[in-house]
Amino acid sequence: MADASSATTVGPSRAFHLLVWCGVPVLGAMAGGVLALGLDWIVGLSWVPFQGPLSLVDELTGSWTVLALVVLGVALGLVLALSVYGDVVYVTVEPQAVVVTRGDEVRRVPRSAVATVFLEGGHLVVQDASGRRGARAPVDHLPTDRLRAVFIGCGYRWVEADPLAGAFSRWFENAPGLPAGGDAILAARQKALDGGQEEAAEDLRVELDRVGVVVRDEGGRQFWRPVV
Repeated sequence: MADASSATTVGPSRAFHLLVWCGVPVLGAMAGGVLALGLDWIVGLSWVPFQGPLSLVDELTGSWTVLALVVLGVALGLVLALSVYGDVVYVTVEPQAVVVTRGDEVRRVPRSAVATVFLEGGHLVVQDASGRRGARAPVDHLPTDRLRAVFIGCGYRWVEADPLAGAFSRWFENAPGLPAGGDAILAARQKALDGGQEEAAEDLRVELDRVGVVVRDEGGRQFWRPVV
């Protein structure tokens, strides 16, 4: 159990680090090896894209094609691993605040603004008494049991589901009851979701919070409720 008088940080498990730093480069090496072994056959297929670059690689490397593509696969795997770490979330639970770090973004929620903490669709949600969400971050890569134990050990109220879940309604254009400006922001956010623009969708979620709307996503659809 966490010490209620000190800060505790929950990060990815050792298995996650091993998978990212070893598993991804190994998969890259395997992909490079498979590509090298079938390169001559692939180059002969007119419908396969990147014929020029593939032919050039084949000519330049000669008998070293397999080794070159394996090394390239490892390098690309390491680049992918680095990009994965840009989205890794660390949660620090302090006696006076909850700090959620994701890449260069750091969000600090004072304890006075934390009424409940729970998981929702693979995301950690830190919510105040009015239903505003001070922090929401993906934590699929974090050990859930440890996360729960740390919050409880530090005296925070951990619940298994959003106490206000029943207040959500599915959003549709010109939905009644929305505060001024809420419908336009939700419409813009739906476009961002449809286009896979996660960062823009998150920025618009913050804007919705400012006008008194809490939003939740399910299968690409938006559900909303007013701040209590």
